[in-house]
Order: sequence, then C-alpha cells, then structure tokens
Amino acid sequence: MMKKMNKPQPPKGFRDFYGPDARLRRQVVAIFESVFESYGYEPLETPVMEYAETLLGKYGSEAEKLV
Repeated sequence: MMKKMNKPQPPKGFRDFYGPDARLRRQVVAIFESVFESYGYEPLETPVMEYAETLLGKYGSEAEKLV
C-alpha cells in the first residue's frame, strides 16, 4: 500500500509569488537596492531560516511569543 503524499506547502509565515506579482516584487526590490547602493551601502544576504535553538536562546522567556 502506497502512502499518500501531502501537497508541498511553504512553512508558516512564508509566501510564494507567481507571475505578475513576482515581477512587481523584483522591480520594487531593484529600486530599493539602487537607492541603497547610491548612498554607498553594500549588498547583504542573510539566511531566511534560523535554528529554533538560536532564536529561543537569544530572546529568553519572550522567545516563544516571538517565534
């Protein structure tokens, strides 16, 4: 008997952008990048996800509410 596969879904709080929405989002990001770089800022890319232990340890007792 084969196990039924669930439909893939992004993690809670994440969202997919398709077609016109994705293009518009890229244009807006490009404008922000252009303005920031015109003021001398360098690009920075950080991880989208973080280990729960890192977040929970960093924020103490308020962490569960934030996470």
